[in-house]
Amino acid sequence: MDSDSTNNEKELISRNYLFLLRKQKVQKEIEAARRLIEKNVDILEIADKFIHSTFELMRDGISNRNVDLTKEEIQQQIRNNISFKEKLKAIKKRYNRLG
Repeated sequence: MDSDSTNNEKELISRNYLFLLRKQKVQKEIEAARRLIEKNVDILEIADKFIHSTFELMRDGISNRNVDLTKEEIQQQIRNNISFKEKLKAIKKRYNRLG
């Protein structure tokens, strides 16, 4: 029982650390985008690179959690995640009316 709890603690620590690393990466991307805007680089190019790196992070996370998935299955998982979030937003908008 103690070894199970120790493994769970290590897993939680590594997930928290992984979250911090990803958060730092996104913050660095935002800072880099601000510097590029100051240098008059096209805003659409900046947005494209930012979105691309966000999808790369999702792809890496899904492939690390599910080692046996193929590329197509990983892509489908990403699509499912995006559509699920859109459905949640729609439900929130529908039930968030006053009156």
